[in-house]
Amino acid sequence: MIDISLLTEAASGGSFGSSDSYVPAMEFTGELDESTFLTARAAILTEAVGISEFCHQSEEILTEAVMNDLDRAVVISESAIDTVVNKIKSIIDKIIAIFKGLINKIKAFFYTLTGKTDKWVKLIRPRARAASQRKSKGEVEANMHEWNVANIKKVLDSCKSETDTIKSFDIETKAGDLEDNATNKDMSDDEIDKILIKELQVSCNAAGNGKTPDDLSQESLKSALNDVWEAVSGGEKTTVTIGVTKMIDEVDGAKKLKSDLDKALSAAQSAYESAKKKLNTVTTKRRDKDDLKNLYDNKDSEDENVKKGRISRGENILKFYNGYSRTLKFKADYVTGSTQAAIKAVKTMCSEYMGAVNRFVGVRDAAVNK
Repeated sequence: MIDISLLTEAASGGSFGSSDSYVPAMEFTGELDESTFLTARAAILTEAVGISEFCHQSEEILTEAVMNDLDRAVVISESAIDTVVNKIKSIIDKIIAIFKGLINKIKAFFYTLTGKTDKWVKLIRPRARAASQRKSKGEVEANMHEWNVANIKKVLDSCKSETDTIKSFDIETKAGDLEDNATNKDMSDDEIDKILIKELQVSCNAAGNGKTPDDLSQESLKSALNDVWEAVSGGEKTTVTIGVTKMIDEVDGAKKLKSDLDKALSAAQSAYESAKKKLNTVTTKRRDKDDLKNLYDNKDSEDENVKKGRISRGENILKFYNGYSRTLKFKADYVTGSTQAAIKAVKTMCSEYMGAVNRFVGVRDAAVNK
């Protein structure tokens, strides 16, 4: 059972700060691998579930309050909106911390990778050149993925585009329009999600290999990230004929992808910081409205239907902010999932290419990979 004091806390000033404080990077333990990204998504999910539960429990309380005390229901409705906005700021803080933490982990990952690949390239290139003179065409046929480095860059560019729309989205105006124009009609989560998918331009481009999702479900996210992996890896392993020089060059150039990852995550961080600032403005302007300043005044003179209308609109606004948080989560999960795919692609590509070149040259992997 939700504590009703949490609903009214925001309206009376509450314990929420300006939310402009510095957000430290999340500390991820161990190597940069699947567990890192599972930890990141779990942290975001925890915050998102908290927002969803708060909104649904608020609706239950409002339903009961409408039947028993309309004035109290009006106060709860308005206060719940303020509270959910602050909860969205909390999930934004978590997402920002994750992006910062991933940037730090990626720096360490490429430091280790580059130390290994630079040594390998220096040792293997002259041997490969000599072996190519003995063997026809300097190509190998191997069972591996059809890696597309250009698409890794495009996927990371599309992450930047995905989050740039968060920065450009005018949440203040949209929220104001909704408050001014919301009807008494009860809107479903699905209706709100479809509106926000369009308004926030959820595209999941995946280097031209993806498509706009129909909803914000986990199934849609999984499908979008499958498109990302397909774009960078070609999907399942297959028999590939590829030049030895190309493989060496792409292993040598893999370190350059660090810059693309940094740009994508830094742009995402900036976008979410911008969204947080806009929500701060929304909170301030809401509290400056005359009807909220006089929230606890006696409203006996207000018509019953007017009160019910205020409550219904408040419920829809609450659902809108819940939908906004779902959209922010979906985009953050898409960015972290695309980052995971890019890191996995770099790791696996280097492993497959280095192994294939070693076999072509006729040296044991351990001799050049240690």
